Amino acid sequence: MNILSQLKSATQPYHNELECRGIFSRLLSSQLSQEEYRAALLVLLGLHQNAEPAIIRFLAPDFLSAAGFESFIPFIYQDLGIRYSEPADASELGFANAGESLGALYVVMGSALGSREIIRHLRQHRGLRDAGERFAYYTALSEKADSWKSFMAGFEGEFVRTGADADAVIRGAIAAFRYLTEQRPTEVS
Repeated sequence: MNILSQLKSATQPYHNELECRGIFSRLLSSQLSQEEYRAALLVLLGLHQNAEPAIIRFLAPDFLSAAGFESFIPFIYQDLGIRYSEPADASELGFANAGESLGALYVVMGSALGSREIIRHLRQHRGLRDAGERFAYYTALSEKADSWKSFMAGFEGEFVRTGADADAVIRGAIAAFRYLTEQRPTEVS
């Protein structure tokens, strides 16, 4: 079984849990509150602040470019109405090698696929629109959905190039999914 098949199989329960439990299960609800939307953004900010520095440090720039990866942190700051400043390298999740970083990137880029439906819903959500909420993160992420095939095409090559261990890739993806499912938002200023 190739690494992508192993990864999909190992992470499927975590992906299902993310869609059914916690703050992200509410994103497509017509009852989504402004507070819940902002809480989801804060959790996403934490994941990106943990994952992006490791992704950039361990993975090849040409692979990241072809995969459509860019920093999504400024978009989250924009949505939260906070002036962007370069975040410190967060280490809560400790993506410590290329394999774990590749697993985290799988979750980040994979979320672009679902973001198309999420952004469509958010734009139609009258309560959020009327409250002046911004949707820069989900807009930027949804624009990367077409890059999924390029990401998948380059994934195996990057896995081989880095010499990553399959267990590390799976561990990184599961850590990202668990963070999104279990993390409670903390406000930033």
